Amino acid sequence: MEEFLISDQLHIANIESSYTTSQTCRGASNIDLTILNNTAIKYLQDWAVYDRESCSDHNIIKYAPGEWSIPGGRIHNTRKRYIMTQKNTEKLQATVLQTMEQITRETGTIVKGEDMLDETWCQRMKRAPNIEAVVDELQDILEQVCRSSLTRTGRDGKALRHKPIPWWTSQLTTQRKEVNAKSRRYQRTNT
Repeated sequence: MEEFLISDQLHIANIESSYTTSQTCRGASNIDLTILNNTAIKYLQDWAVYDRESCSDHNIIKYAPGEWSIPGGRIHNTRKRYIMTQKNTEKLQATVLQTMEQITRETGTIVKGEDMLDETWCQRMKRAPNIEAVVDELQDILEQVCRSSLTRTGRDGKALRHKPIPWWTSQLTTQRKEVNAKSRRYQRTNT
């Protein structure tokens, strides 16, 4: 686990506490981890296990994000998602190959086939004074090809939401929470 965290530059935010993150009839432990990346760890100011009763065997973890500004006050996920099928994948590969060959021809180089195209772009990267510009160009090409070849997920590119269960009511939610709280209380007293 530690090697995975280190290799992906992740950090565990858990802080030593007299409370544990999980308590069952079998015992208590700190099994719940708060894992953050390099960006998020900078904004974490406080982390603690909440001492109030929760509706499960796991205690509530409270944390306070620090000062950081979000433009417009909301976080927008700008990542585009596409539906991939075998047919789409073949179409995508053909479109990428055609687009890359076309761009290579426009620069004065005549290239046919994937191997020659790969070699040409590698040479272009090596000769470029600004590799970032070439990477940005490749990113733009891939986005353009995906837009033309693939279907975006959901309505207007938004992810599909699960349909609500028609028979589930707020009263059932309240009763479920009460049962879980009583079950947890019972398990804690019978240890």
